Amino acid sequence: MTNLFANAKVANKPAKTVKAKEKAEIAISGLANLAAVDALIKSLAAVKETLEAEVKAQALAEFKSQVADSRKLENFRGVDDGASASCEFRKRSTASALNEADIDLLKQFNIPFGLNVSVESCYRINPKYTGDSRLLEKISTAISKVKDVPEDFIELQEGISKPVVTEDTITVAARNPAAFDAVATVIGTLAVKPKLDETDTVEIMNRVREIIG
Repeated sequence: MTNLFANAKVANKPAKTVKAKEKAEIAISGLANLAAVDALIKSLAAVKETLEAEVKAQALAEFKSQVADSRKLENFRGVDDGASASCEFRKRSTASALNEADIDLLKQFNIPFGLNVSVESCYRINPKYTGDSRLLEKISTAISKVKDVPEDFIELQEGISKPVVTEDTITVAARNPAAFDAVATVIGTLAVKPKLDETDTVEIMNRVREIIG
């Protein structure tokens, strides 16, 4: 009987792991400062995002209060300790199409919206006949009398459009405080442009230091 153990084949040895060649380290003056500033900017970007959300939430609350009181919107200037900002409620850009959920919400409150047409519906001559000068000459003479016009000579180019917010959307929504409260973030965007009364760098750094702890 054959000895299976004696005739066993030698297993393949595992492939050796090739270590990546270590990069050379070269001293570059100012690199630590750049790294520190870069890290600070990234940290401040996150802090700014949080603070901006809080400020915009208060601005939106003010716009909703305006609608509740006067049924209209007025941009205003926000003020705080040594700072101010233009606070604006802007119509949602026509580049940002309304989705089905947005449209359903607007319809729920009978708020109108528009269509941003990128391609108008129209009839056109089938491109494959535009080089047929004889046919075009016949048609230019008296299109109504031409007998041999191909059935597909005229094509319908269907229009392309997308639903968007219009000025009328904002106006109608503002007439109904309950509706505006529900659709404000769908029909508009908030713009806050803050600035400090004084721009002393040391004072700014001290304030920021307190904010980030």
